[in-house]
Amino acid sequence: MRTLFILLNSFLFANAYNILAVFPHEGKSHQMIFGPIIRELARKGHTLTVLVHYSFKENSDGYREILLKDPNSAGQDVFSLDYFDLPVTFYQLLSAYNLVWEGLSSCECLLSNENVRTLIQSDEKFDLIIAEFFNSECSQLFVDKFKAPLVGVSSTTLMPWHTDRLATPDNPSYIPNNHFWNTNRMDFSERIVNTLGVFYYKMIYCFYLNSNKYLLEKYSGHEMPDLEMMMKNTSLLLVNSHFSLSFSRPMVPGVQEIGGVHITQPKTLPK
Repeated sequence: MRTLFILLNSFLFANAYNILAVFPHEGKSHQMIFGPIIRELARKGHTLTVLVHYSFKENSDGYREILLKDPNSAGQDVFSLDYFDLPVTFYQLLSAYNLVWEGLSSCECLLSNENVRTLIQSDEKFDLIIAEFFNSECSQLFVDKFKAPLVGVSSTTLMPWHTDRLATPDNPSYIPNNHFWNTNRMDFSERIVNTLGVFYYKMIYCFYLNSNKYLLEKYSGHEMPDLEMMMKNTSLLLVNSHFSLSFSRPMVPGVQEIGGVHITQPKTLPK
């Protein structure tokens, strides 16, 4: 009788979720972080709808993939390598503009996809939305449409504009901007530059939020809520970092480091 009770009770914890995953950025290297997460969720039996530029090559039941553009051309012209020939200061200043413009371009590529537009107009229900947090707020359209909790995944260390949404400490006196080549042991001049850099990157991103909102309204067909308020409703942020490589820093419970998630078990060497 006790065994039967335990078995019946276990059904409460065996429900699969219907998950929407949104990955707007075209860079293929980012998929190395998202792929293991998506494949593991599929292996656990969850139903997944994934919007992505490169196929994760997952064939499990309940897995649906919407490819956003020709995989042979996606990601080839994301960033110009000419930026790396510029002096460091110019590169750092231009990087912010380049990131936000690319974010708008990637977002429009995603939202203009015919299959994605069909999804937006559908009456589907999702229990959870997993989305890339990088250089746009493209996922907020799906949060507004499907009213599901949002979990962000960052394929890099915390971007300067991601700290405020989960109240993560980002004191520039000892937490380096990830676009600068500082350590957590900065002298006075480095702290000044780091502080100005953090403020500059946040200012650029906030400035382009209006363009991002206009883009979301263009494809949603209605006025979007305030994006800054929506951003603060993020439930969890998974970050591709580890304190052993990117320096220790205070984190809130809503931000979890997952550095190394892309590492798989090594194959046995042939004898």
